[in-house]
Amino acid sequence: MDLLFEFLHTNRARAIIAETALALFFFFADPLGVVGRQARVIDDAWDVLTQFRHESAATTKLAVILIDQDTLDAWHVDWPLTYGQVSGLIHGLACAQAAGVFFDFTLSRKFPAAGEEQQLQAVVEAYSSKSGSLNAASSKPAALNAAPDWPGCEGADPPDPIQVFFGKADHIDTRLAERLDRGGFTFSIDVESEDSIYPAGKAEFPDGPVPLRQVSPAFGVVQKIQELWQTEQAAAAAKSTKANGEVAKAADDAKTGDDRPCSSQDHRPECWFEPLVLQWSAAVDGNQKDVGDIHGCRGDPGWLAFLGGVFGITTQGRYQPCPPILTLKAEDLFRDRIYIAANGNPAELLKGRFVFVGTRLAGLNDQVYSPVHGYLPGVYKHAVATAKLTDTAMKNLTSYPTAPRPWLLGALVVVTYVLIEAVKEFSGGLPRRNLVVVAAFLTALLAWGVIIYFWEWPVSLVVTVLGYYAGAVLFVRAAGSWSPSVQPAAPEDLKP
Repeated sequence: MDLLFEFLHTNRARAIIAETALALFFFFADPLGVVGRQARVIDDAWDVLTQFRHESAATTKLAVILIDQDTLDAWHVDWPLTYGQVSGLIHGLACAQAAGVFFDFTLSRKFPAAGEEQQLQAVVEAYSSKSGSLNAASSKPAALNAAPDWPGCEGADPPDPIQVFFGKADHIDTRLAERLDRGGFTFSIDVESEDSIYPAGKAEFPDGPVPLRQVSPAFGVVQKIQELWQTEQAAAAAKSTKANGEVAKAADDAKTGDDRPCSSQDHRPECWFEPLVLQWSAAVDGNQKDVGDIHGCRGDPGWLAFLGGVFGITTQGRYQPCPPILTLKAEDLFRDRIYIAANGNPAELLKGRFVFVGTRLAGLNDQVYSPVHGYLPGVYKHAVATAKLTDTAMKNLTSYPTAPRPWLLGALVVVTYVLIEAVKEFSGGLPRRNLVVVAAFLTALLAWGVIIYFWEWPVSLVVTVLGYYAGAVLFVRAAGSWSPSVQPAAPEDLKP
């Protein structure tokens, strides 16, 4: 203990403490925002570099419908849509045989037109019913037979049931929003997070699985719409089980509803609660050419354009102008016969897909930044997150790209800095001390690379953790060189 106190009073100990404390301060406090900006630049560059590695079959199970100004003009309406217009969208998607729909907006109308509130609630409950409550004669919910102007589907068969969900927020307390929330038809959209992070609920790092009524849309959709990620064999077995009225067997425990306690390495979506780090792909859906012009898709930007975009030299060719998920306009659901005869029916592309309905309207400030695409309507954040979670479930994996918990990251950073300083201190008498220190630094770099690879953490951590340590060391050394030198006093026995 005496040796420790004696060491702490030496100049070397003060330098070690200064280097470590300064590095930790810069890394965690980030007083000038340098860490955050550097991390974003590094992660964005990595996303651009790997943009063609994230293509997934899960995107073929999803679609996005955008309500833009052209659509509102074509319908002769203003924003927000009335409940009756939302009911019509649900009916159109049911006729298109979509697997489900999430509306990326809330039910905020406190004074809807007479009957519209009851109509929308009846539509949601009837179409979401698995009991076959659709009326074959009228191709509409049995609860809405009295609506004389309800549009019919093409053909005589009624549409399949479709799962319907809406966004919800704490400050939205309309009667319809509260009723649908109690029925399990809503997901939280007032979640504050960075564009690159997608939390499972309102807390970025919850202590355990988030209750279904509190989850964010992507996590909720993957839990509720099992058909998105179930294998064909599991889906067929589940369908057969439901048809025969039997109890699900243990062999089908991959689907949600399994009441086993969640574990740390669990493949069931209801057990996932770590925040998802979004990965943006430059791949374009093969069906996008049928509903839009894809000749402007840039493809592989090449190394020169990549480097120029990353360092801000040029933005030409930096962003992918084509959407990452199959995208239609809302008016594509209701094309007339003349349009369909000339161009085909765009709504047919939605068959079997889960659809996210969002907006692209000036003034709503609903957008998300993609390092591959630039700024996109905010609904794409939900769609891209759902694609990644669906891909994880399809592959029966137990983890997905996530962000480190602050306490764990802090512990690893402290351990890294202390170990490097220990190597520097105890290698003082070695003939090749500098080589030993460099080897320790490279070992730490390799260790962080392994951690990031297996835990799927952001790549920027390996640069920021070690970069700020190196900066702190240089700062302390530079400060020491500026201080005036003091000549040591001569020993008493050498004085004349």
